[in-house]
Amino acid sequence: MDEIFDYFGPQGTPVILGLLMAFGVLFIKWVITKRENLQSDEINRTVFQNEFKKAISTQESIHVADFLLDESAFWDLIDKTRKKSKDNFKNQCGLLKQYFEDSNTGDLLAFQSRLFYFILKYNSYKLQAAFSIVSYSTPFADYGAFLEWMISKGETLANNYIQNPELLENANFSGIDNSVGMSTFLGEVYNTKTGKLVPTIEGFDENALDDSEIIDPKMIPDSFPRLWKKFIV
Repeated sequence: MDEIFDYFGPQGTPVILGLLMAFGVLFIKWVITKRENLQSDEINRTVFQNEFKKAISTQESIHVADFLLDESAFWDLIDKTRKKSKDNFKNQCGLLKQYFEDSNTGDLLAFQSRLFYFILKYNSYKLQAAFSIVSYSTPFADYGAFLEWMISKGETLANNYIQNPELLENANFSGIDNSVGMSTFLGEVYNTKTGKLVPTIEGFDENALDDSEIIDPKMIPDSFPRLWKKFIV
């Protein structure tokens, strides 16, 4: 089980840039997987890959200050879709997709910018260490997907998990699917509306990371005994 300690490297080094880039490729991975399932013909696959390379090369970028949804409006939408989905993450993502299908792309980008803002704000060494345990028994695609799931639970619960990750032992992980997430659906909607990949977002304060509590990988079991008992032992 030592492999879970290698998730973030020997010192648990945060990968902020990699995290943001991961969200940019979530939709890419979804499209590639879906298309490959439908197309086994090598010629069609090559054509698709060439088209996708072109799309990536023309991907636009936006500045976070130009598209940033108000915090209260963000959490209100999160809470409404969470309650309507009966706390099922996949269903909640579907509801968000439906909402933004009827909205303009500016609203979608504003939501996405606020989502990334909270992802950076909530990221911490402590949470990374806790995720290395939780992910061992749950089908999260990666740490970014886990942060999206945590945010989907609403402001109060997300903050509780950040302050005390041991509370994750009683979390409701229904609807977790390693191929979907809020960013995946946002990318799908944006692509349908514009024919382009969702833009990358620039201008975040990368110093927002809470790096006050580095946890030695060897100390993870002792740091989160309840999570260790729930997901590992």
